[in-house]
Formats: sequence, structure tokens, C-alpha cells
Amino acid sequence: MSSRACSNDMIRGERMKSAISILLSICLVTGLFYPVPIYAVSVQTEIEFFADCLKTLGLFEGTDKGYELDRNSTRVESAVMLTRLLGKEEEALSLRLTHPFTDVPVWANPYIGYLYQKRLTKGIGNNLFGSDQLTTPVQYAAFILRSLGYTEEKGDFTYFQALEKILELGVLERSEAEDIDKDKLLTRGEMVQFSYKALWCHAKQSDDRLVDRLINYGAVSELCVNALGKPKFPSDISVFNNRYIVKTQVQLDELIKWALFSRMDHLLINPLGYTGDIHQDANDSLKKNDSFAGMYNGADFKWLTDTKGSMIQYEITIRYTMSSFEKQELLRHACRVIASEIQSGMTDMEKELVIHDYVVNRTVYGYSEHAYDAYGALIQKESVCQGYSRAMLLLLSLSGVYCMEVVGTDEDTSHSWNIVRLDDEYYHVDASFDDPIGVKNVLRHYYFNVTDKDLESYRVWERSNYPVCASEKYNYYNITGTTVKDRVELLERIAMGFSEGKRTFEYRLTNYDKEDYTPEGMREFIHELSSKIKGNILSYSWVPYDKMGVVHITLK
Repeated sequence: MSSRACSNDMIRGERMKSAISILLSICLVTGLFYPVPIYAVSVQTEIEFFADCLKTLGLFEGTDKGYELDRNSTRVESAVMLTRLLGKEEEALSLRLTHPFTDVPVWANPYIGYLYQKRLTKGIGNNLFGSDQLTTPVQYAAFILRSLGYTEEKGDFTYFQALEKILELGVLERSEAEDIDKDKLLTRGEMVQFSYKALWCHAKQSDDRLVDRLINYGAVSELCVNALGKPKFPSDISVFNNRYIVKTQVQLDELIKWALFSRMDHLLINPLGYTGDIHQDANDSLKKNDSFAGMYNGADFKWLTDTKGSMIQYEITIRYTMSSFEKQELLRHACRVIASEIQSGMTDMEKELVIHDYVVNRTVYGYSEHAYDAYGALIQKESVCQGYSRAMLLLLSLSGVYCMEVVGTDEDTSHSWNIVRLDDEYYHVDASFDDPIGVKNVLRHYYFNVTDKDLESYRVWERSNYPVCASEKYNYYNITGTTVKDRVELLERIAMGFSEGKRTFEYRLTNYDKEDYTPEGMREFIHELSSKIKGNILSYSWVPYDKMGVVHITLK
């Protein structure tokens, strides 16, 4: 593979148109043009994004027919969503509490049992839950209120005023509520809309949003919530006159982390009483937290002092590598990728492998307009190393896998890659170096979960800024059983595979000697292999990768 890396500036038909214009003018004049279909398409696209977000968070699953957002929601589907919004799905599946209803499908018994025993739902009489009955907007609004900690018993709301109550709480905006006919049935799309919007609302008498409670219960990943651009505001920072009151380096770091994940571009800080060098601390924090946020592109700083020279206002203007529209487009695409590619029950390592292969298979190394960020890799499908690493960062974070970007050099050339955490141990992963330049449809795993020792002879990074990567447990060749000790074991494994009909082999050797895989070394290897299999090998090819001790051999 050719060595490549980011450069040092990483952190930077007319007739038809006329016909359409005439047609639109006629439609507008004659009243044949209605805005409703366009609005409906816009709303549907937004709801599909909400569905992808909920699935990414692990709160919503489709059916064998997809999301089915236009279909009416049944009572049992709504009850399952309530259990998930309460953060109690795992508990419900574990406890398997009973209920008296005879019409609940087997798969839904744990959910209905939990809600029934907790007095969060009732049946319709005659030992029936009404599983297949369709839900109304009022019924689901009541479910949402219960997930936020409000109850009818304590007088928080009345059932028939549930829609008005969620409007009051800001779950829905007035324009959204006006589009919902409370006398009609609830669609799965509206269920998704209610549920997604509720996540960002505060629970009853609490500074926590519903999503924060779900994080505390372990029901959703904080990494995913942050990557969605919805981090929790730091609880120890107050705001006065639109200024954030910050007194310590820890508070400043928390504020900047929140701003980067929220994609905010302006912070106005009251630094009175700040202990330390706020300018240096701000610079350090921006760079450190960008290892997790992945869109930072520099900042401007301004400050005011009083007549005694004391700083009374500190202002940070943050620049990003993409526009607000591009950020949203990227997030929509990334959520769609995770919703489509990541399956329920996958381990973190399995998620990482799927995402690594997705990025490598769909990105080519090159200099697109956004070559240095995830937009280039995922939307424009062409980027340099930093685009690969930031795409990995975004997708892994959305999937709930701890990941950070590493900035360093490879053979004295600027380069970036990632570190992931699996089972409390850390690994390097480099998607760009697993994607050979100029070679299509080739997927490598040389740099999938490697150690500091594997890289240290030719890469440099500020090790004090990153965790130690020493484990080999989840190295690709270990998890696929394709690690061998030395040339002798390699010979045995290939001979065995050849007898079973295999002709293509890829192994990593822990005791690798590059002299064994020169043309002379391979001629001797093939001669020994022919003796072992008691036959002639008509032709062979091989590709050694000395840096990682990997060799590919194809026999005929």
C-alpha cells in the first residue's frame, strides 16, 4: 500500500428551466398549485430522520416491511414504545412480569406485564388488552406524559387534555399540534414524532431531560446523544445576561465540549474570578474535545477588560469545517447508515468492523471539497486521512462505541487515525490505510485494532494525550483465526487449506521475517508447499505487507 496522509493544512438544460418557470407561474395564477404536497414530503422526510435517530438510540425498531410510518399504530406497539421511553425495556425483558390479558402476542408479554404491574396501562375489559386496537393521538400523548413522570392520579393532567399538556410542555410546537387530528388514529410516524420530541423535554420537576434519564438508566448511549448534537448542558455552569459564568478550567472544558457537540459557533463568557490562563485553557480544550466532536476548524477570541485591567468578558467564535446545512445533511446520512447497517445485539467490536468496512468500501482517497472532514468521506465519498478518521469517529459514536481521533505523523508526514475502546481496552484503527490508493474493490484489515507497538517504529503521536493501546484481543487476525506464529505454521495452515479446496490465503505472522517473502524466499516456500501437498502448483502470486507482518498468497 502506498503511504499517504493529510497535508499540514488538515484543519482547513436552460429550456427546461424556462418551461418549468412558465408552468409554475400558470399554476400560481390559476390556483392549481397547492403547497400541501410539498409540505407533506418535507414532514415525512423529517419523520424518517426522527425514526433513524430513535433506531440509532435503540428506542425504535421497524418491521419486516421497514418503518411503516404511514400505518396506524396499535396499542401494543405504543405500549412497547412507552416501556422504552421509560428506560425499562431491559428490566421488563428480565423480570417478565405477568398480566391478565389473553390477547397479547407472546413477544409483547414482558412489556405489557411490566406496564400493567407498574400501573402504567390498563386493559379494555374482559381480560383483554386490546393489542390490535389502534391508538389515538390522545392515548399516546398520555403515554408520553407518563414517561416524563406526569400522572393523572396526582392531577398533573386529565386524559382528554393530554394533547394540550404536551403542547404546554413543549413536546410539540403549536404548528405541529395543529396538524394532528385528535379524533383520528395515530400513525406510526406520529408516534415517532411524539417520542423523538419528548426526548429533549425535561422530566417533571427535574433538570434532566427524558434522554438524560435514559442515559442514567443505561438505556441509551451518551456517546450517541452527543453525536446527535444534543449534549446535556453542564449542570454546574450558570447563565446571566446571556453570558456563561465560568470560574475554573474544568467548567471551561465542560462548556466548550458542550458547544462543540451542539455545533454552537459563539460563546460569551463572564470570566470574573477565573483561576488560570483562560486563553490557553480555551485553546487546549478546543483541540482536545475536537478529538471526540470532529468538526472544529479554528476559533477567534476577543475579550474586554475594565479600567484595572481585569478581564470582564471573554468571547469565543468557533469555526467548523462545514456549514449548518452540511452538518444537518451529514447527520441525516450518518443516522441512516447506522440504522441500516447496525443490528440489534451486535457487540462493540462487531459494530466497529461493520463501520470500518462501510467507510473503506464507500470512500476513495482524494481531494474533494470536504477532503478533511466526514462530509467528504460520507457524502462526497472522497477524502484524505482526516476525512476517513472523522467519518469513523461520527459513525462509531452514533453506534455507542467510544472513539477518538488521533493526530500525528506517519513516516514524518501528517496523518490522522482513530483509537477505539472495547471491553475497557484501547486499540488503534486506521480506515484510510486499509483502503489502498488506486485499487478498487479491495478491503484490507491491516490496521484494524492494532497496538502502540505495532505502530511506534514509523508513527509518532503525542502519547500523553491518548490512552495506551496494548491489547491484541480484538486484532482482526486474532478474531478471524488467521494469526500464525511463524513461517512453519503458515506452511502447515496453507497446506491444510489447500487440501480443503482453498486457494487464497491471508495470514498475519507474530514472528515475521520479510526475507521469507522476497521472490527467492517465496520460491523456496512454494517448493516446500508442493512437497507437503504432494502435487504441483502451476502458478502463484503473493503480496507481503511488511509493516504489519501480513502476507497474501494465491495459488493455482
